[in-house]
Amino acid sequence: MSGLVSPTESLTIRLIPPEETHFLRHAVLWPTVPLSAQAQPYDASPTIHLGAFHSSSPSPIGVLTLVPAHCTCSPEYGVQLPKFAVSTEWQGRGVGGAMLAAAIQYAAGAVQLDARLDQRAFYEKRGFAALSSQTFTKCGPGGAGPPIEYVRMRRTRIHDV
Repeated sequence: MSGLVSPTESLTIRLIPPEETHFLRHAVLWPTVPLSAQAQPYDASPTIHLGAFHSSSPSPIGVLTLVPAHCTCSPEYGVQLPKFAVSTEWQGRGVGGAMLAAAIQYAAGAVQLDARLDQRAFYEKRGFAALSSQTFTKCGPGGAGPPIEYVRMRRTRIHDV
């Protein structure tokens, strides 16, 4: 598949239960971590999970998790976006940008996330800025994955996404 998701294609972004996020988290973010380990303590309500659905697929082609500020250690940074995955065959087609725009609307304020370094430009194009020049490493749910370098970012201005 190639090209952006066009307005004539049926892309729907809606709330989903946390269980519907696990497969893409596993397949895209942490394939070396067992599917059973993809559930996170913050998955429970009032966390918001969004799924992107295309008319050609009954399963989500993208998933995103938003944790309200009052549930995090750093409420001054607003809503946290700890997990965001788009199926590899749908990456680069506008699905991620549409999902991030929906997430920003749900957040209605500041959004903070830890971006993998190879995704930093994606977030910068959408109004996020690094909070520091320092990077850090995460090793997946429960520390069971390979080390991946991240940068902490925050949406700092109103920006078209």
